[in-house]
Amino acid sequence: MPIYRFIIHGRMADDSGGFYTTRWCRAPDEGAAAQRAMKIVCNEWEGPPIHALQIDEGRRISFWEIWNAPNRGCTFYSD
Repeated sequence: MPIYRFIIHGRMADDSGGFYTTRWCRAPDEGAAAQRAMKIVCNEWEGPPIHALQIDEGRRISFWEIWNAPNRGCTFYSD
């Protein structure tokens, strides 16, 4: 099954800022992988409420590329 990596952007509900995170997952196609990656982020989220979550970039990767992108963590910013 192909592996896809996504850069996901989230905005906080109070519009005070947001975050970027990278997630990869296996799925039969990019659309299914995108839905799965978004679900992973939502299930792991323990911070303030999220107003918006969107995929900024996504692409198919090889098995060896998963070592270059950890499947955890976020980079936060404030407005």
